[in-house]
Amino acid sequence: MSFKAVQRKLKEYSKKKKKRRSTGLLSLEYSSDSEEDEAAHEIELFQLPTLRAPDSYNECIFVNRELDDKIDPLLLSPSRMKYRINQQATTTFLQRASLHEMEIESVHKGQIDTHKRKLNAQKSLQKGGSILASDTIHRSKLKRREHAQKVLQKAQTVVRIEENKHRKALEAQGVKARREERAHINLVHSARI
Repeated sequence: MSFKAVQRKLKEYSKKKKKRRSTGLLSLEYSSDSEEDEAAHEIELFQLPTLRAPDSYNECIFVNRELDDKIDPLLLSPSRMKYRINQQATTTFLQRASLHEMEIESVHKGQIDTHKRKLNAQKSLQKGGSILASDTIHRSKLKRREHAQKVLQKAQTVVRIEENKHRKALEAQGVKARREERAHINLVHSARI
């Protein structure tokens, strides 16, 4: 008896029990508990062992080669060709996946190494004790920003001073022109009188 047939029978028996319980015919059941135990024990005997999935690329390749030797003689010519093509494609994809996994592992190790280097790297800036490299970079960025702001303020100050000088020069020129105009008007008025 196959495993699927046993499962089918179990489903049928469980459906019959549900019907009997719902109709009140449970007392008309003729089988004993020992027969049910024997049936359950027989089912356990017919169960296939659980198969473990391969853990690594090498294990997958080994299993595929092992199965290849067993399956290849059983197939007819067109199916055999289709199987071989599929097997080659599967092997190719497994290799790609293995390479991808190795790349991911190397990147992960690189990130861990970088993090360890950052933790172990110490540099002193002016006052105080040791400091992490990331803090050093942050502080140096802040210093560059402060320096740029100071240069900008100095440039703005120079521009403002030059503007003020230019404005004062124009103002002095305007005052001088106004005085000359008044003097000229006074001279014209005095000449008329």
